[in-house]
Amino acid sequence: MQNPSERGKKVRMGKKKTNPPTRANSTGDAKTNKEKAWAPVTFSVVSLVISVVSLGVSYSNFNEGRIANRIRVLPTLTFSWRSGEQTPDYELFTTNNGLGPAVVVWTRITRDGKLYTSFRELVSDGGVLTSSSAVTSIPVNKTYTLAPGEHRSYISVTSPNVTAGLALNKSTHWSVCYCSFYGQCWRMTDGAQRSDNSCINERFDPSTR
Repeated sequence: MQNPSERGKKVRMGKKKTNPPTRANSTGDAKTNKEKAWAPVTFSVVSLVISVVSLGVSYSNFNEGRIANRIRVLPTLTFSWRSGEQTPDYELFTTNNGLGPAVVVWTRITRDGKLYTSFRELVSDGGVLTSSSAVTSIPVNKTYTLAPGEHRSYISVTSPNVTAGLALNKSTHWSVCYCSFYGQCWRMTDGAQRSDNSCINERFDPSTR
């Protein structure tokens, strides 16, 4: 038979007190988890903002550089007549006085309402040629490129009728389309020029102009 004292001892041992589980701080943990979840998003947003700002700065610098480059390569054409005792005695030429190459797309010349298809025909009608004249010319509508400082002779005449040449200079009208290497184009008429990017699309057709 079990001793009562031993039975009480076993009962007391079976009722051994245990400490209750520690209650977690749910509010703090939730806040920490939320911060961890938003951290990558915040970093991504900041990175995106920095990228956009950097892109804007890069584009601004690129645009400024592009404008500066365009200014540095702007061509400027002038047309001149030369008459006198020089050789050739009579010459019509154009010069690029600008800072960059000029692409001359087309040239048109008129006199007394007539559109000329050749420079030789022009000086012949103008009475510039004599029996001893020698003529060198290029096609009116020839496309060519002029480097800065370069000049191109349209027509040169030796032993001309100088008086007729001077009169021809005053009665002839010019229209020229030329462009820079950046695609900026100008139309020049009798020395006055204006920006006109559409002139490059025109075609020389004496029957329609």
